[in-house]
Amino acid sequence: MTNIRQTPNATDVLKQRTFPIVYWGEDQSTEVQFQIATSHPPDESISACMVFAITDDGKVAISKPKRGWGIPGGHREKDETAEGCLRREAIEEAAIELGELELVGYWRTRKRFDSEFNRNYPSPAYQLLYVAKVIAIHEFYPELEISERAFVELHEIEELHHDFENFKEIFEHILELKMLAR
Repeated sequence: MTNIRQTPNATDVLKQRTFPIVYWGEDQSTEVQFQIATSHPPDESISACMVFAITDDGKVAISKPKRGWGIPGGHREKDETAEGCLRREAIEEAAIELGELELVGYWRTRKRFDSEFNRNYPSPAYQLLYVAKVIAIHEFYPELEISERAFVELHEIEELHHDFENFKEIFEHILELKMLAR
């Protein structure tokens, strides 16, 4: 049995909120749009999972790969569940363990054309976003992929997140639903 909680009243929100289309990759080869969701897309199309991981004192866990500060998450390994991916990435990138997972939604990606930036992913593909409580914090050791970990106040995310402009509306949506306060 998985530990995933569905977002209450998300069906109503689905009808009210549309997020902008953005383009990923240095060549903008991939069209991306965030969608609020209460259930997963097909497993074979899930390419990555990310989490807003919240400590008991209300801070958000962030990690710093080469591209800059962001929330923990990463690509799903072959035959790995979305939950398994997320829990593994939280340990690898932030040395944290997560409690119950609450699905917020996903980025639906679609290749506009094949390029070096999207050749390893299906089209369409989905990158899931969750909110979860941090239930354990372990000692962090910088690795090749992740150089730092921090726990920051909500208002600090805007100045630290490497791509906050494209993430801002999603973050505001999470705050509106009061998901971070749970």
